[in-house]
Amino acid sequence: MNGRQGFTLVEVVIAVLIFALLMGGLVSAGVVASSQLIVSQNDVRVWKAATYQLEKLVAGGYTDLVSGSDTVQGFATAWTVTGTNPKKVLLVIDRKTLSGDVRPDSFVTYLASP
Repeated sequence: MNGRQGFTLVEVVIAVLIFALLMGGLVSAGVVASSQLIVSQNDVRVWKAATYQLEKLVAGGYTDLVSGSDTVQGFATAWTVTGTNPKKVLLVIDRKTLSGDVRPDSFVTYLASP
């Protein structure tokens, strides 16, 4: 290498390998970020459905509050009402995970007579 300038073939191969490893890491990070975005969007939809159903139950009146089930915004929901004053409302919403499994999410609230 007397007086020559430039890169050797070994240096170029090592640089390309490092670049490929870095790009692979970026691609995998993008895949993880994308799946987490889908999960968080589904979480928001579940919270919106739960809030909607609980507000609907409260708006129906304290004396008319009884157990039941419904489909809210595409989610199967069921609620049980126990107690007299306050009434305990357990709302269960079934949702699908990324793997396709159905998992229940539970929400509990207490309502006292006006």
